[in-house]
Amino acid sequence: MDVSDSPTLARSRWSKRTGRLIEGACFLLLLVVIGTVIYGLMLRALWADGYYVVIAAAGMGAVVMLLSLAQQAIAARDAATWRAMAEWQIRAARNRIMTGAASASGSGKEALDPDSPSYYEHLVEALLDHVQRDEGEGARP
Repeated sequence: MDVSDSPTLARSRWSKRTGRLIEGACFLLLLVVIGTVIYGLMLRALWADGYYVVIAAAGMGAVVMLLSLAQQAIAARDAATWRAMAEWQIRAARNRIMTGAASASGSGKEALDPDSPSYYEHLVEALLDHVQRDEGEGARP
């Protein structure tokens, strides 16, 4: 599931394509600003026979800034992946509880109400049980 598919997370009124176009234009403008600053420093260095260290520092700063933007994009993608995985696990646990509640109601036990606090206790128990089972299977040779 893509995070942009979630109605609660779709906060932008722009389409995906328009959003990418806006991001691309902002990135190009950022590159133009970086290039203009470095070009200005180069002109100053040629005119004053100095400032070469400043040009090197500006170039390294531009590279660091672009790498940090790439890192931010990667981190956002990872966060979206982890969120989708957590949502999947919660849905799976919720389905497991509801099927257990349906079979319990058929056997005379009390059915779980999703609005009750005990429902969430059972949900957490189901998630923890699943994690413990996965860890137990991973520990075996």
